Amino acid sequence: MTSNKVRKLIESGEGIKIEFKSNRDVLSDDLYETICAFLNTGGGEILFGVEDDGWICGINPDSIDQIEGELITVLNNHTKVEPSLSIDIRQIEIDGKKVLACLCASEFDCS
Repeated sequence: MTSNKVRKLIESGEGIKIEFKSNRDVLSDDLYETICAFLNTGGGEILFGVEDDGWICGINPDSIDQIEGELITVLNNHTKVEPSLSIDIRQIEIDGKKVLACLCASEFDCS
């Protein structure tokens, strides 16, 4: 995923397949609800470091690796997330700010 694609996603706004999370230092508790919703609707993209209104607040550079690691750990924990899902997480820099772009889709998507 490129910074141009992330910009276009942000410009299109939140919807059924895209969610913004303003997390700067830690993962939010409502992340699990978003993931569950995506698993039930064929997948979607979560952009961390973006406010609901599309403003890019960025993730704290000292926290981005930890947030990414925790995200991977949670999404790969089959006791917490079921059914299994396929994920692709990328660190993207936009206007000097770091954003985590996470594409998640159910491995059992039949569409």
